[in-house]
Amino acid sequence: MTCDRQAIYRHIMSQTRHNDQVDDDRQLIRTLGLKLSKGHIIGGHAHSWGQVIFASRGVMQVDAEGSRWIVPPLRCLWVPAEIDHTIKIISRTWMRTIYVRPDIAHEFEGECRVIDVSPLLRELILETINLEMLSERVPAQINLVRVLIDQLLVANEMSMKITMPTDSRALKFAEIISSDPANREPLGNLAREVGASPRTLERIFVRQTGMSVGRWRQQLRFMMSVRLLVEGKAVNQAAFAAGYESPSAFVAMFKREAGFTPGQYLRDLNKDRFQAV
Repeated sequence: MTCDRQAIYRHIMSQTRHNDQVDDDRQLIRTLGLKLSKGHIIGGHAHSWGQVIFASRGVMQVDAEGSRWIVPPLRCLWVPAEIDHTIKIISRTWMRTIYVRPDIAHEFEGECRVIDVSPLLRELILETINLEMLSERVPAQINLVRVLIDQLLVANEMSMKITMPTDSRALKFAEIISSDPANREPLGNLAREVGASPRTLERIFVRQTGMSVGRWRQQLRFMMSVRLLVEGKAVNQAAFAAGYESPSAFVAMFKREAGFTPGQYLRDLNKDRFQAV
């Protein structure tokens, strides 16, 4: 289903209200599947159940609690209950969402995190979406929930997050870099542009994001490069567009951050595209 921004928001809100008012307390899992067009934004909202957000195709940006995550295929985002979040659709996306009843989601940490979606976890998510709901009334579905939760718990967490600073000068700097990760203007020049010294920016970033300015920019470039690969860019194109000096530097960074090369990621991504549902 492809629909406009307001229609998407109304649909999700009505679905949430319906889910929260269901009398059957035997439900363990609820689901929602949407096909969304590039540029759509699902405005700030929260759910009373924990949420697994997965794209079987496409890429999403999720903002919550001052941080930003990129969610490409082969990854999913865990969003705890009652966390207000906004979803921006970066490229045409087939979003598959699973809502987990709070009492069976207590083992997850109370913060958002992007996790690796193994072939088994992918099939579990898609089968759950096909069933639409998993209930305590069906023994086979109880077993499916157990396996699904186990796979979510053992999945590797991926470094796909940046925290946005709240200081107005640092935030302006972050927005400049976010709009153009390949920007090679010296830090001193950019600092003067936002009304701060380089030393002041460094202190603010470490205090408010947990990263130095340099490390924050590296993380942003990595996230941007993943987005570009998902959008169909070749490795060389993604490298330069994300701000790397050379494809070899990009490959080395990507392997260090992800544990595999961008070429391997593209092969897995292309294989997954043939199976997207």
